[in-house]
Amino acid sequence: MWQSTGRGAIKFRRWPAHWAVFNPVTGNTHLLEESAGMVLEALDQSAQALSAEALYGLLYDQDASADPAEFQALQDTLRSFASLALIESPAA
Repeated sequence: MWQSTGRGAIKFRRWPAHWAVFNPVTGNTHLLEESAGMVLEALDQSAQALSAEALYGLLYDQDASADPAEFQALQDTLRSFASLALIESPAA
């Protein structure tokens, strides 16, 4: 399960191929590819924590087993976001 550390407060600025995102919680700005920006925006706008599978279904309107390589790329993006303190696992 993953949730945005900004919880709706992350600022997004979009260009055709890249997004700049500012997380007011950490004070950091990041430059993301469009697909990664879409992932972070979905988590930041979600009222609840989402599993990787639920997030994949939301973004691609299909089951995670439909494209294993695409699902793996999503999981890699989530791990990267966690290391940058853009997302976190909610406390148990």
